[in-house]
Amino acid sequence: MSLTHGAVSAMIRSGEGHHATPEFQPTVQIINIKSVGNRSTGSDRYRLILSDGEHFCNGMLTTQLNGLIHSNEITQDCLVRIKEYMINKIQNRMLTIVMKMDVIGPYTDGRIGQPMDVDKSMAMGNVPSTKNVAPTAQPIYGRPNNVPSNVPS
Repeated sequence: MSLTHGAVSAMIRSGEGHHATPEFQPTVQIINIKSVGNRSTGSDRYRLILSDGEHFCNGMLTTQLNGLIHSNEITQDCLVRIKEYMINKIQNRMLTIVMKMDVIGPYTDGRIGQPMDVDKSMAMGNVPSTKNVAPTAQPIYGRPNNVPSNVPS
């Protein structure tokens, strides 16, 4: 399975609000997971760092998806397909709230690419506008998960 080229910048540039389209269900890598307590309800919330291999962004799981963390279906460096998400602006940073996703599986070779913070890249003007981002998923790496990165494809 491949990561979706330009997925993070496309999600962030889609603007604040709810997004769920069958044409854009990007595959991304979760490069970090952190439990953050929710003081108002007492339930766990999970902060994620989502990467498309080029850029990364901050994300949160809805509490309905916490079971995926508890069952270890979602782990650091795993690959997921985001089916529904919401973008919120919090403290001048865009946050991707993941509402629905499919877990593709673990990726045992670690982090894919050398992703840069999408917020910083956008501030420097290094992220293409939405006009240049394809609305459909495009592979960034054409290598199956089980092929080591040092083996030519």
